[in-house]
Amino acid sequence: MAHAPEFLTPLYHSAGNKLIVLPLFVGTLVAASFVFGYLRILSGSVWPASLGHSVHNVAWSTLGALTVTSSPVVVNEYLAGDNGILILATTAVVAVWLGRKVSRKGGSGQDAPQPSVASGEVPAAPAV
Repeated sequence: MAHAPEFLTPLYHSAGNKLIVLPLFVGTLVAASFVFGYLRILSGSVWPASLGHSVHNVAWSTLGALTVTSSPVVVNEYLAGDNGILILATTAVVAVWLGRKVSRKGGSGQDAPQPSVASGEVPAAPAV
């Protein structure tokens, strides 16, 4: 929740209604945390999650640039902004899709079975 302190300042999202922007903001943060976490689990690396954050930023700026309206608050805060409904919906769909991939793989990014703690085996260190 690195962006939360920014949200609490009066200058951040000052154009939008806080009762609308706050749920969109929290929903996007929760959905993105699942996406980035699943990317980390599936890949065994932080780089896909880092690239995923970049994709989020590019999608946000692209949607904002492609959406022309006479009501910029609706577009920039509620529809195509950083935490707009389009970004939130897309992030939630990707989170569900990645969650299904993780559950099919047994929760690890590897197809090989992992030793259990009860087996007495020492787990192998993950490849870096």
